[in-house]
Amino acid sequence: MEADSKVVMKTSLGKVGVWDWKLNKFVEIPTKAENVIVAENTILTVTEDGVMSLWDSGANKLFTFDGAMKLGVMTSDGTHIVVLSKAGSLSLWDVHYN
Repeated sequence: MEADSKVVMKTSLGKVGVWDWKLNKFVEIPTKAENVIVAENTILTVTEDGVMSLWDSGANKLFTFDGAMKLGVMTSDGTHIVVLSKAGSLSLWDVHYN
């Protein structure tokens, strides 16, 4: 994503998407989220229900992980994620796309 033309947004209804200033258009990502983290071409979301999703804007693909997640944090290059479960455990994930 070009930093000067696109902005990742979360609406008051929890919808997540990318606003493209050049096209004057909001492209919605098919997930709702409580937490949104952005790194390079990847967007990490965690819903109130504990579902974590990764949106790869380069591949235009959504990867969803159903579980009892509370919070996710992603490295700035998008290669690693630390997840806090609702039970209080921490997990470190390597991110690889197939």
